[in-house]
Amino acid sequence: MSTILDCSKCINFNNKLFGQCPIFLKFSEANRVLEASRQDIDNFVNVSMTYDINIKCDNYCENKQDCKHPIAAISAIVIRDNKFLMGQRIGAHGSDTWCVPGGKIDFGEDWFGATQREVVEETGLNTHGYKFHGLTNDYFPEDNKHFINVIVSCFATNAEQQARIMESDKCKCWEWVSIEDIQDNIIKNKDPLFLSLQNVLKTVDLKSIIVRRNNEYTGFKQTK
Repeated sequence: MSTILDCSKCINFNNKLFGQCPIFLKFSEANRVLEASRQDIDNFVNVSMTYDINIKCDNYCENKQDCKHPIAAISAIVIRDNKFLMGQRIGAHGSDTWCVPGGKIDFGEDWFGATQREVVEETGLNTHGYKFHGLTNDYFPEDNKHFINVIVSCFATNAEQQARIMESDKCKCWEWVSIEDIQDNIIKNKDPLFLSLQNVLKTVDLKSIIVRRNNEYTGFKQTK
């Protein structure tokens, strides 16, 4: 049986980095661990969200008209050699900005499963070798949207497979971008950047992640 949530504290809620909403207790816990930890966050254990947001908020919350919660989403750093995949958005949300593949986590999915699904749905690419790198807090007041974004890197499985535009109403093009084009949180000839990607660049060293993961993959192939 679903537990009825008392969301009275969420009305006029003064949102902080990951909030106090009971639905996102796991993300709050993850944030505290990341802030307190000195170890490489690549080793951080994948935390899966286990709450049915739609059922609990829409069916059991008396304040559902006044209470909004962030949505869990993925930013996928898809790596091939020393390049990563970027796309140019179209549509109402972030039109003409540059981003990486990604999207909302479906109910019941873990982070890596969501990454695999979103990349296939948006680009047609098969991927493997998923690794977690951190979280970002992406608030879009002009669009009334708020996402807790999970940063995951992975490899394109087939070196010959081309990224395709699978959702023509959301993406104008896909391009493989060299890590040499990343300088001081700016990506050469890719302006403006989608807010989620801006926050990724502020949160992690994207160039180092791609170099380290590419070396890791090259070493793995050489031992086979």
